[in-house]
Amino acid sequence: MPVQCAHCLILFFSLVNVLEALLIGLNSPWINQVIVYVKLTMGGPLHVNGHQAIYRESIKTINKPVIPERLYDAAAILQTVKEDIGGYNKDSSIVALPPTGLLPSRRFPWDSTKHIYALSGYHSLHSVQNIYQTLLKLSGDEPLSGHALHSLVVLWEDSLCTADMTPRSVADNLLFNNTAVAEAGQMRDSPYQEKRKEQRV
Repeated sequence: MPVQCAHCLILFFSLVNVLEALLIGLNSPWINQVIVYVKLTMGGPLHVNGHQAIYRESIKTINKPVIPERLYDAAAILQTVKEDIGGYNKDSSIVALPPTGLLPSRRFPWDSTKHIYALSGYHSLHSVQNIYQTLLKLSGDEPLSGHALHSLVVLWEDSLCTADMTPRSVADNLLFNNTAVAEAGQMRDSPYQEKRKEQRV
């Protein structure tokens, strides 16, 4: 009798394992393709997500999204954004330099021969950080999308890779004075300005 119970238990758990495997398998893409194939061969209309399909899929149909699902791995990107962009110290862009050949700026408090400047490339990093902080405020309780985070990382990396070390004045009265900026030789040149002029002609 005990041997028969043991055999019954083994048979019972074997059936449970087979059923579990079938249930897990029903969620696999391969099984879904087989189900679609069976429905098509039976001749009935195919319904996808509650709507009748306009076309018929075959067993050879491959479901390949235009943008890979894991292109924007939000968790990995979020960690990068929090550490690099969120943790950026904006004071690292500030330098004290003699103002010779530069726009005048605010005086450096500990050395009267120097003025305070923000390096342009680092100012760009601070701007990306500012955009990130604003997006966080605007999103409220909703997490930022993977695409938005990815876009911030792209801007961050572009700012790092094309960093402009031009010292920028932090004097408010000079920042938007194009005449003073031009006289100091600190006009920003775009490599595409001449190209745009050529295209207009």
